[in-house]
Amino acid sequence: MIYIDIHTHAENIDNKKFSIRSFSIIDNNNIPVNKTFSAGIHPWDSEKFNYSHFDTLRKISNKNKFIAIGEAGLDKLQGAELQIQKNIFKGQIELSERTKRPLIIHCVKYFNELIEMHKEIKPKSPWIIHSFKKNIALAQDLIARGIYLSFGADLLNTSSNPYKYFSELNKEFIFVETDDSKLSIEEIYKQAAELCSIDLEEMSDIIESNFKKCFKNVPLVK
Repeated sequence: MIYIDIHTHAENIDNKKFSIRSFSIIDNNNIPVNKTFSAGIHPWDSEKFNYSHFDTLRKISNKNKFIAIGEAGLDKLQGAELQIQKNIFKGQIELSERTKRPLIIHCVKYFNELIEMHKEIKPKSPWIIHSFKKNIALAQDLIARGIYLSFGADLLNTSSNPYKYFSELNKEFIFVETDDSKLSIEEIYKQAAELCSIDLEEMSDIIESNFKKCFKNVPLVK
């Protein structure tokens, strides 16, 4: 059994885990490319953006261990004005489509705008919203559109939305992650399995199956 951490910022990753370490290319010139990673232009960095950053991202996308675009997305609380964020996000969607790589998305308080962009673009490459914590109606709407949701430490928080409804979701569209949490991916897997009243092996099989659908031809090795 292998633990798949779909989104992390942790530096130290052991061999029992398959982790996608996330980097923002802005102000980051030392992205290690010898282990699986994602890279993108985070909406928090959108005020520093210039079009040369797209060139940098395109070059990085040729690396063998580069398996996803992101974090990319929209954030109402931090970053440039909405139209600038949308333009940057759209450029990363286009790269995701061209390279056939999944898009890992950061979205805060702009879900209506995100859904409108998804309707307009009709992407073929998978979209994965990381650290999802909104209500079940939105979760089910996104899943109905074919958008994957990734859950982290909130699964262990009894007052959080995901804790209350995680077991009700279509399991064909879920992932788990550590993000910047101090929790291990094993702890999050265990909690996900307990919430769904299934054993750890079955939860592992579900997430591995989802990974293989999203990340075609990516071997589950570091």
